[in-house]
Amino acid sequence: MGRMVLRAFQHRRSRVLGDGCRGLAQTGRMAVRARFVLRGDVMFVDRLVWAKLPARLGLLVAFGLALSISPLRAEASLSQTVNDPSAAWNVSGTLATAELIKDPEVTGGTAERIKIAAKGANAWDVVAYTPTTKPVHKGDVLLLAFWAKAFEPPKGRERSIVVAKLQLSEAPYTGLGSDTALRVTAGWKLYYVNGVADKDYAAGKIGASLQLASAAQTLDFGPIVILDFGPGYDTAKLPVNAASFALLAVPPPIFAQPFKAIDAAAQNAAMGRGVNVLGYDPVWSDPQDARFQPRHFTRIHEAGFQTLRVVLQSFDHMDSANRLDPEWLKTLDGMIAAALSNGLNVILDEHDFDACGKDAITCRVKVKAFWSQIAPRYKDAPAQVMFEILNEPSRALTPELWNALSRESLAIIRVSNPTRNVIIGPAWWNSLDHLAELALPAEDAHIIVTFHYYTPMTFTHQGAAWASAELGKLSGVTWGSDADYALMTKDFDTVKAWSEANHRPIFLGEFGNIESAPMESRLRWDTAVVRAAEAHGFSWAYWQFDPGFAVYDMAKDEWIAPILHALIPAAKP
Repeated sequence: MGRMVLRAFQHRRSRVLGDGCRGLAQTGRMAVRARFVLRGDVMFVDRLVWAKLPARLGLLVAFGLALSISPLRAEASLSQTVNDPSAAWNVSGTLATAELIKDPEVTGGTAERIKIAAKGANAWDVVAYTPTTKPVHKGDVLLLAFWAKAFEPPKGRERSIVVAKLQLSEAPYTGLGSDTALRVTAGWKLYYVNGVADKDYAAGKIGASLQLASAAQTLDFGPIVILDFGPGYDTAKLPVNAASFALLAVPPPIFAQPFKAIDAAAQNAAMGRGVNVLGYDPVWSDPQDARFQPRHFTRIHEAGFQTLRVVLQSFDHMDSANRLDPEWLKTLDGMIAAALSNGLNVILDEHDFDACGKDAITCRVKVKAFWSQIAPRYKDAPAQVMFEILNEPSRALTPELWNALSRESLAIIRVSNPTRNVIIGPAWWNSLDHLAELALPAEDAHIIVTFHYYTPMTFTHQGAAWASAELGKLSGVTWGSDADYALMTKDFDTVKAWSEANHRPIFLGEFGNIESAPMESRLRWDTAVVRAAEAHGFSWAYWQFDPGFAVYDMAKDEWIAPILHALIPAAKP
């Protein structure tokens, strides 16, 4: 594939769903951008100062103590601060109002109260942002720390949900680490988010943001500080959100069926027809906001699907020590149980490909941390539960680095799951062109190899400006010529030849085409891919149930019948 095609894979789905717009929201919809000055007992609408300016050093001393970062002294904390700790959050979004309040219980005695009148369509419909005021250099480890409390949590709940990140201050608002979902409690606490600069940034080009519109809620915020620890700092030494993500005793689920090892080829045959689910559903942050409901498991099974590839973006649900949020684990437990009860196979797909493509070093730590927790948790699950180490490794995660990480992760899995089938694909977005570079341990027979297929991108991603400017200009591209069919046959023959030479079964983990493509050609392409996969003995999973490239219309709560029947001709919608 050419560079344009590979870059298109990089942005294929996340930006179409709006991830690239998380950040400052639309400045044209700004409702609040107030700052204040507190001089004595007089408040001026200009800038918020949490304490009188001479007390700034005292504020940083307090932060130094609260952060529990040893052996830093107050002077070191001051020198490492790269924002203005005396500034308030800049708030944008028409659903929000903000005011300054006095609160003696918070450091500095003054807080900013932000009220979100109603739940937004997206969490980032209300964003609080603070910029850096000093340059940051490539490789620098950054820590955001801020005081917060839930003044009025969402109705019926005890805690508010805030998604925090360090990010670019301009579009596409790319994060310098994972989004971190914080559960803010009723009392004042310090909350933390860390990240690593991927290049040099001038003052003001990056900063910290909070996404607040996940519910109607009111939160109070105290002082904010962004600390720069320089390159190579051990992130394990940074403080963690004990109040939010403390790993309480969360017992693993009990399964009705015991684990019984299945040959990889036999399991692949049983996987048959599948669909990707749950990757962008709000259920992972708040089950009460779930789009995907228990009835959908039943409908998927009744339509003739046999396998679910559960898309897990776990990095967003880890604390700064890379511990998975217990609430997120409970949600995952429920999803697995519901899928199994409906007779479906389940693939747990770690899907943080974008973050891994930007920073292979952080990715390695987080992926291994993920499997160190997930593998033992589900060691007693029936063999119908499979693990997929990482979706679409690419860019910074080169073939060499990916081979090393997949071996390390597999070794972690094998400690508790010695014979569970594990899915691994080649680098460069699981491209069939890179199968030859995939290095697997010859002694491990419980591996199923995956590849993804979106060829030709000019058809499957036409009009997708989020994929590339070139693709965004295309429309009306059709598919179905003799040459088109011949290329698909050649591609699948290539995969089959590799499979036979390496004695590995094949799972086509993703394929699909954009809604804006001509429907007649879409159906021809879908039908051709499915029939080619089945003729070559590959199991498959369509991308995706909902949303984007969808086979199911959530608004109407019904199958998109033409797409469903192209995939499974005998399906009952």
